Amino acid sequence: MSENNDDLYRKFAEAERRAGQNIDPKNLMTKEEIHEFGIDVIYKYAKQEGYEVINGSTDINQHPQFVLRKNGQIFFVMVKTGPGDGTHLTYDKDLAMQVFNNAKQHNAKVLFAGVGLYCVGFGFTLVRNQGYKVDFRGFEDVELVSLKPEELLGLDQYKRIKWNLDENKKPKPEVIASVKRWVAENENSIIVKKLKNKEVVNIPELNVNIDYQTVTDLMTLFPNQIYDIE
Repeated sequence: MSENNDDLYRKFAEAERRAGQNIDPKNLMTKEEIHEFGIDVIYKYAKQEGYEVINGSTDINQHPQFVLRKNGQIFFVMVKTGPGDGTHLTYDKDLAMQVFNNAKQHNAKVLFAGVGLYCVGFGFTLVRNQGYKVDFRGFEDVELVSLKPEELLGLDQYKRIKWNLDENKKPKPEVIASVKRWVAENENSIIVKKLKNKEVVNIPELNVNIDYQTVTDLMTLFPNQIYDIE
């Protein structure tokens, strides 16, 4: 993407963000409506991919949301739907553990389905009765490999940045380019100064205005320096 296109994209994104801020709250989708949107996406995907839907629920508090079967294997599917800002790509490890333990009793595997929504004209503000772009990247096999807190922290970090990595587990070129551009544009920020000084940075402690995807990109290139721990 050229610099001119980058500038145009940022201006368009900012216009959508401002439009979203001016929406009457009564026109926003509820948590239940957002969840049902995602359930519909996953139901259609599962049928398309040849899964048999044994059970399904739109109840936002029920986990898993789907029980599927394919080639004799049972799958429990956790569905998470929200703004497509990157937060939809990670799952709660405590919830995953509950589903995982339940699945073991049925010889089932656990899948995660993250559904991100982008409201055309309003960005990540999810407005009712508008056009939507959907970011769903397929089922993710949930394999809980450790219960040690320090190893789970590493797993959480990996789950967040994995979409920024290529098949060789290296940062994708577009992620590298994005970070270089951000660093150049924010060379006087406290984050860049700390990075140059080889300091460890925990973003929430800095109280800075930075979006989730940019933090994820920074975590990808500086995995031992950038953290996002509340």
